[in-house]
Amino acid sequence: QISVFPMFGTLLSIYRDREFTYADDYDFALKDGHELDFELISKMEKLDVFLIGYSVVGSELVELSFEFNSIRIDLFKLDYSSGFTIHRCPNFRKERANIVYSNVVQKNYSTCFIVKYNKIELSKDIHWGLDIPLNCEDIFINHYGLDWQTPKKNNFIDFEKYEFMNTKSYIVEGEHKRLLELLNK
Repeated sequence: QISVFPMFGTLLSIYRDREFTYADDYDFALKDGHELDFELISKMEKLDVFLIGYSVVGSELVELSFEFNSIRIDLFKLDYSSGFTIHRCPNFRKERANIVYSNVVQKNYSTCFIVKYNKIELSKDIHWGLDIPLNCEDIFINHYGLDWQTPKKNNFIDFEKYEFMNTKSYIVEGEHKRLLELLNK
């Protein structure tokens, strides 16, 4: 029903560890041609999976975060262009947020980061029954660094391939209903 594939830590656990393990969340990216929109949120609601956050870079919605049985599920929108796939995200990695509290929590950043990968093409993995990127190692090197094959106990991001940009971005967290109201504005 939902056109996604495993990405980041979830993809790493499948590829490197041969396990579908839970770290602090499950990460999935939308397939090319699919959007983070109310139709997607509605599909998740029907599965009893509820919105707990979203991220915006510039004026574009780049991530929706959901909760299911106390497990966080992050869905990312990637930019697909000729030859490349680009991940954009608020710069929570290196910048301290300006936090605004109201009926939601909004974390404002003056920058974002992008990570560029060779174009992601997918192939069905028979063992997992999931579409998996063919260029996993390129993704891991760009996202985690050359040391991606060594399991770590904490965050081990190597920022060498990250590009930090002066683009306003923010993360909003809160209750499902309030987040829907904000997204609907």
